[in-house]
Amino acid sequence: MKTIIALTSSFLAGAAIAASADSTWTENASCVDTSSWSSLGYTLITNSNSTVDSSSSTSLSSGRAGFQSLTLNGTTLSSVSASSYSWQVSFNLASDVSSYSGMCFSSGESGVTSGNGAGYSIGITGSSTDSEGNTTYSFAVKTGTDAWANKTVGATISGCALTDTISLTWDAAGSVLYFSVGNQTVSLSNATMNALSLATTTYSDISSTYPNNTIFWTNGGAQKMENISVKAFAIPEPSAFGLLAGLGALALAGTRRRRK
Repeated sequence: MKTIIALTSSFLAGAAIAASADSTWTENASCVDTSSWSSLGYTLITNSNSTVDSSSSTSLSSGRAGFQSLTLNGTTLSSVSASSYSWQVSFNLASDVSSYSGMCFSSGESGVTSGNGAGYSIGITGSSTDSEGNTTYSFAVKTGTDAWANKTVGATISGCALTDTISLTWDAAGSVLYFSVGNQTVSLSNATMNALSLATTTYSDISSTYPNNTIFWTNGGAQKMENISVKAFAIPEPSAFGLLAGLGALALAGTRRRRK
């Protein structure tokens, strides 16, 4: 059985989890429904200057990587902004390192020119082995521009299998951020939108000592990632809502006239 904990002095099961003075993570039964969201094509650029194209591979091993390109419904995007899109990044870990600690993925934070994954970061925080030799793992969501060990903890999900699917999901319509491992999810209703972009990057940035932007890491929390998946859903512009409302009003008026 998985449990969710916040690394604070207390834990309230099934209630809001106080993570810090300005954010509250809450346990949820399930993440927002993403079944209607579109899959994004992507190319990852690694710190060894090699590429991973989602059309032929969804695995990443050794080092770190960022999005060199993102394509949604045939359109190339320079970024997937939190104000215009809902999005989800998910993956599985194929193997881990002996320390069982390190960042696996970080969203991007606009305006930050250096850091160590400056957005919302997820990764492994530890492991536990029972008397029968079964090992489970703890995963956390953190914020900050410092190294993984020094970032601010939001919430931790424990009792996980290494093969559980890990995801970070931003629901722009509801303004809620979800962090999921396996079938366990926590949410944050006052997430910092500025730190929720999925941005493209270059080899120059991804190969620097402290790369920023949207980053996958396999030299910290894992040695290999598999099934890297990216989804997005464009939020209609306010003018589009007005147009739909106008069309609806015209249709209703026409129906009323026919009834008379």
